[in-house]
Amino acid sequence: MPRTRALALAQSVIAIAAVSLLAGCAGGATSSNDESPASDAPTASGGDFCQEYEDAGGTLATPGIFQVAMPADTTIADLSSRVEIFDATTPPADIATEWTQVRDLYAETVDIAETIPDNGAVANTRIFEIVKEIDAPATTIRDYLDANC
Repeated sequence: MPRTRALALAQSVIAIAAVSLLAGCAGGATSSNDESPASDAPTASGGDFCQEYEDAGGTLATPGIFQVAMPADTTIADLSSRVEIFDATTPPADIATEWTQVRDLYAETVDIAETIPDNGAVANTRIFEIVKEIDAPATTIRDYLDANC
């Protein structure tokens, strides 16, 4: 008989815990309805920036440093595609300055790479400066994407 009481007590405790858990989840669902609607999402040109960026092929890695001393054609292909993504997406005001900085530095690198002879590595002094200059604005953009997209 004591074993039956212990089992009944354990079942009651589990049932109460389950009801409490379900009530907590339901309360969370109710409170989420009080949050801002999705229309408050970051927008650009009347559309959703994050969706526009994704549709253009952007990822969290797109705005970032690039590998130096690569063959010119590899650098051109990599950074030209990033410039296309930047050009196809209108950034929100929060990151517009950084967006332009990173885009322009990528374009400058493409221009430099196009002057490198066949099979030559893109590794001149200005390339190393560009990599340093990209770091801060690219980090701002990645942080924004991570937080909002």
